[in-house]
Amino acid sequence: MTYRLRDAIRRADCSLAGAIFLSLGTAAAVAAYAPDQLSAGYAPSRFGNASPPPRLRVDILEAPALVEPPAAPEVVPVPRPKTFLSRLRIDVALSSLASETWCLAEAIYYEARGEGLLGEKAIAEVVVRRTHKAGYPHSICGVVHQGSGVACQFSFACDGTMERPKSAGEWSRAVHLAAKIITGALPLTNITDGAIAFHAATVDLDWPGMVRTVQIGNQVFYRRPGRGNPI
Repeated sequence: MTYRLRDAIRRADCSLAGAIFLSLGTAAAVAAYAPDQLSAGYAPSRFGNASPPPRLRVDILEAPALVEPPAAPEVVPVPRPKTFLSRLRIDVALSSLASETWCLAEAIYYEARGEGLLGEKAIAEVVVRRTHKAGYPHSICGVVHQGSGVACQFSFACDGTMERPKSAGEWSRAVHLAAKIITGALPLTNITDGAIAFHAATVDLDWPGMVRTVQIGNQVFYRRPGRGNPI
């Protein structure tokens, strides 16, 4: 037998051994992932005879019962003190937050510009309080722009004042203040004593059916008669 022939036989033996190893590996994988198929059929023996393989016994273990975790202690929130703002809610949907802020800023800018923080908050109180009173719209924009012509509730909304350019710095201040009031960052504290109306102190006006409450800066404030609920 020549060297080349012996080498060819050796290579054939190696190839055969590799094929057998691959077959055994595949069978083991099938047995691991498909035990039902092997237990139901017959595997050929070494001599070609069929013999039934031993049936596999699979014990199904019951899952351990779930143990309920101990209940967390009930947390009782501390009641918040009642304030003016908690009673006089500012109900603003997120979708209208920007427009309501803009309208409140208009009232602050045109009616309280130069009056300082106290005067600005006083005007904001009147606007917000009206949204909770009969006879007025239930939104800030509705209150600020209520009426038309000479019957406007706020004169700046109808007399052309809004068409004139705004002072950038004072307008920015009004917008920031309105946003703080609407979001509750700056609470309203009823400094006008339930007022729903006001006029300039320079105007000599007798308002029938209204009760004067306080003068803040250059504005005089009024509420309806009765002290049942000044808010």
